[in-house]
Amino acid sequence: MPQYLISPEDITEKKFVIRNSSEIWHLTKVLRVKPGETINIFDGNLRHYQAVIKEIDSFSITGDILKEIIYKEKKYSVHIYPSLINADRFEFMLEKATEVGVDIISPVITERTMARIPEPKIKSKLERWNKIILAAVKQCDCQKIPKLTEAIVDFSAAIKAVEKTSLNLIAYEAEPNENSLKSILSQNQKDSINLFLGPEGGFTEKEITLAKENGFKTFSLGQNILRAETAAISCLSIIHSELG
Repeated sequence: MPQYLISPEDITEKKFVIRNSSEIWHLTKVLRVKPGETINIFDGNLRHYQAVIKEIDSFSITGDILKEIIYKEKKYSVHIYPSLINADRFEFMLEKATEVGVDIISPVITERTMARIPEPKIKSKLERWNKIILAAVKQCDCQKIPKLTEAIVDFSAAIKAVEKTSLNLIAYEAEPNENSLKSILSQNQKDSINLFLGPEGGFTEKEITLAKENGFKTFSLGQNILRAETAAISCLSIIHSELG
């Protein structure tokens, strides 16, 4: 069942109120909900509830909390650093990465990045990306909203800034097939993972060398060269399968 976002302050004891105009429009005009119907709501973090609608007007939907929905919380976090790619494909990647499960997303610019965004358009682009992420969260009943960092960072700066005690990974198509992501995960149990994903054409040898100098482990995704957005989905699926 899709879930609907509510500000934490609008959930009090056993009551809730939806004030967001887009949520009200979707519930009343698209789903045509009526008083007495059950919906799922969440506060954007880890608090999820099943609730029943009591009253509907043009400015709010109010009702009662029936129960809190308890999810098993992951014992690890995943922070991905995807290189910018074609706009439509990057947005597809954001949507699917959110659905599969990711905690933080930090777009990066690499040497082979072709889809660069002019500085004046970055703010509006980030706003659009956040809307895509939120829509995916509501659709697939995610536990929490992934954080999209507020800047698009340079690859070398991002590589040097990551926490060295985390498991730091970078996908590399020239890596031997036997050095797989699955094998690395089985040998390195960490509760925090940083994952860098390349653009069309992959990372340069210079970038891979820099990553290794900063403690990163390279891995292969098999003999086929995957599109950037496919690689993101594949990596996240493997991580959750091995660690979840």
